Amino acid sequence: MAYADDVTLFVTSPNDLPIIKDIIHTFEKASGARLNPHKSKALAIAGWDATDTGLGIEFQPYIKILGVTFTSTIAQSAQLSWEPLTSLIRAQARLAYARKLCIAQRVQYLQTTLLARIWYMTQIFPPSVANTNRLTIAIFWFIW
Repeated sequence: MAYADDVTLFVTSPNDLPIIKDIIHTFEKASGARLNPHKSKALAIAGWDATDTGLGIEFQPYIKILGVTFTSTIAQSAQLSWEPLTSLIRAQARLAYARKLCIAQRVQYLQTTLLARIWYMTQIFPPSVANTNRLTIAIFWFIW
């Protein structure tokens, strides 16, 4: 028996769950693949009731997708996504500072490694002022 891996599904209305359940069962019959409810996660956001999906999938307090943590609120999601990223970038800057790099190499490392992660996350959630300040300090310290 085969299982389908790495499928993310965003549902905007609890009324869509029976329709999705039927679609999944049709897919399972046609492909021979099976939904593994033990590897699947559900997240209730806004006013959703976190009871039952009808698919045997348990609701989680948060879900991490491609390094971004999603919770029931945007503010909490942003905080839980930015805090570890800010710490990681500060640690990477500290480690790279010990390398013998000229200013052009430091800027290149900054743009290709450190800022790439920041730019990725800012497309999803804006950073808080505190995170922006910590990142700015780490970046200036690394360059100079």
